[in-house]
Amino acid sequence: MNTFDFQGYISNRKNPEERAKSLTFGDYAFRGDIKWLRTLTTLVPVRLMVGATMQLWSGWGRKEVLADAVRASEKDASRLLEVSNEAARALHMAPIPVYLTHHLKEVPAQALGDDEETFIAVHTGAVREMSDPQLTFVIGRQLGHAQNGHVIYQTAAFYVDEIANVVVRWAVAPGQVALNQWRRRAAITADRAGLLACRSLEVAGRQIIDEAIALERLEKDVDVDAFVKALEADGGKAGFFDKLTLKAPAVSIRLAALRAFSETQYYFDHIGKRSTEGRSMAEVDDEVEAVLRDGAGAPTSE
Repeated sequence: MNTFDFQGYISNRKNPEERAKSLTFGDYAFRGDIKWLRTLTTLVPVRLMVGATMQLWSGWGRKEVLADAVRASEKDASRLLEVSNEAARALHMAPIPVYLTHHLKEVPAQALGDDEETFIAVHTGAVREMSDPQLTFVIGRQLGHAQNGHVIYQTAAFYVDEIANVVVRWAVAPGQVALNQWRRRAAITADRAGLLACRSLEVAGRQIIDEAIALERLEKDVDVDAFVKALEADGGKAGFFDKLTLKAPAVSIRLAALRAFSETQYYFDHIGKRSTEGRSMAEVDDEVEAVLRDGAGAPTSE
């Protein structure tokens, strides 16, 4: 059985070249995410959690997710491959392998892997039901996780959320406290990556809402059009939306954070909008961090 050497993973990154690579983030990354991510490797409970869960992942968790999976190629799942490549180009990164699988319980897609391999697992239903722009947002989010060094921690959290038994969940509980704080912030970075890929605030907002409805974190009869209209009309303040306590940052917080990012000069430049009046990334990051500290919501497994 293959085992994941977390201590070796950390030691390898003491090499200047590897360390520089590990600390590279997308220019769009949420500052709070970066701060927490750099802290996680120093926290003993998190290191123990990751070490234990990743050994289980390498042993059979990966096999469970990819059982009967189909890798996207020009021959199989060519639409998924095309969307994935387009999203990667938008984020200025190399494509990573994408697999179609029916072994995801809660999320439409998930970036997974260890220190040797990274891939994106996509639920077969997502490809069947989503439009190309929706799928681009979903894949873009996962590429954002990969681009910003999230995959090891995302995989450990995914294993605990979707595969692990009660005993494992109890054993790693101490590490989850800190990890959950980071996951809330990692979701903000991933949402930004998805928006950069699909280039549509409406598409991104609808997809976030649709996923919340599917997971019963929003009522099924919620007026999606009203949410999107509010997203487009509001000035990006989280308090405008109902405070709904969710497993991810509250839908209201995620939407408001994404709206604020869409008003930055960085995003204007990305979509080719001729304006020099965009907000600074620092200003938006400060606003989002304040809302995350005060707002409701626990971490996301996405």
